[in-house]
Amino acid sequence: MLAFNRKSFVAYVLLLLTSCGSASNLNTILFVRGTDKERVDTLVVKAQALHDEGKYEDSLELLESALAYTKNNEAVIELKASNELALGGFGLFELVGKFIDIAKESESSNDTADILNTLSTLVSVGDSELSLLGSKSDLADNSILKDLTVYVPNYPGDHTDGTSARATIPSLMYLNKAIKTVCPLIAAELRQTDGEILHNRYQCEPFKGVSVVPSKSYFIFFMSHLAEVLYFNIVLLYTDNSESSSSSNAQNSSNIFKRISAVSSASSNFDISNLSAITEATTEVVSNVSSIFDTAQGSMLFELMNDLKKAVGSFDYIDGIDASVTQQLNKVLEDIEAQANQANNAKDSISGSTSALKSQLGDSIVSNLNSQVDTVVDKIAELEQQGDLTTEQQAELTKAKEDAKEMCNSMDTLLGDLSIDAPDGCSAL
Repeated sequence: MLAFNRKSFVAYVLLLLTSCGSASNLNTILFVRGTDKERVDTLVVKAQALHDEGKYEDSLELLESALAYTKNNEAVIELKASNELALGGFGLFELVGKFIDIAKESESSNDTADILNTLSTLVSVGDSELSLLGSKSDLADNSILKDLTVYVPNYPGDHTDGTSARATIPSLMYLNKAIKTVCPLIAAELRQTDGEILHNRYQCEPFKGVSVVPSKSYFIFFMSHLAEVLYFNIVLLYTDNSESSSSSNAQNSSNIFKRISAVSSASSNFDISNLSAITEATTEVVSNVSSIFDTAQGSMLFELMNDLKKAVGSFDYIDGIDASVTQQLNKVLEDIEAQANQANNAKDSISGSTSALKSQLGDSIVSNLNSQVDTVVDKIAELEQQGDLTTEQQAELTKAKEDAKEMCNSMDTLLGDLSIDAPDGCSAL
């Protein structure tokens, strides 16, 4: 296992982030008239000073003025993206330091969910942001699930769509703006999305200048996509306590897994008195899991996979980055693509990799849920045969049976591309 050398990597990044000043930028010489070059140089120096003082909006204003003289100045583009990241709460220096420390914690992990869960402490997602990223499912009146909130994820949308999560959550909006800003400096083969989905942030005119220190743009591209991966991971495997950063099993610490365990525990004393609560809870959990592991284009899981591919793909363009920094994320993607190959999915496509990611994150959850559905269906059949039910109990049983049919239909959809058999009892309903 490679060990992190924090001091050398921070020194590398400091060099990377400060080596793009206008004085060394050939683009201003090649593509701007002499008098314009002087104006741009002056604007960049002033904008950098404002950035260093934390006056990011003022810095952006000057850089917009610089872009009026030239669209092909690497220093202007990269400083603009750095300002946008900072406005989103992601200062590059601070982000790099946190990333190194947190990534080191995940060195010993071999599990995709655990690695992403550990890295997710890089970002902070508040209740207002969660409400924009998904719909709260708390079932406050259900005795089994009332204390185990999960979020049914929304489709993140495009940052140019004023109603989407990417447009209405400032941090995500600025992450996407930074990606859009560095877009001209990013290789087309990294930006392209397998023809499956094309975000506005990847659409840009090609850069016509000479890139002097391209690694900085790719580093911004990497960190922006990684931060979005972590935002989405927090929603998909939501937990409302501190276990997310300390548990050795991210799935077990997530509330969706705890919901399944809670329903399973309640079912150990399954009778007509709690039939309604258990059936309602199981049906809700099946619906939750179906939404969380939705693999359709544009779903949150699909977008997380796209972001992960872009983040890891950036490593090939960042000169001198230490393997100890990249190994865990490389491992995550390699494991997902290996699983995609096993399932005969195209590992290079986002859809194929998303289905594999669903298997990695969801197999154990769905297997447990499958067993629970069988338990519910078997108990309903047992109570039907038992007889001697009051009119009220018979009504409860009839309703539970209808709920169970809906639950089984949802399971068929959920199991779709997973190599797990449908619950045996469902066929008898």
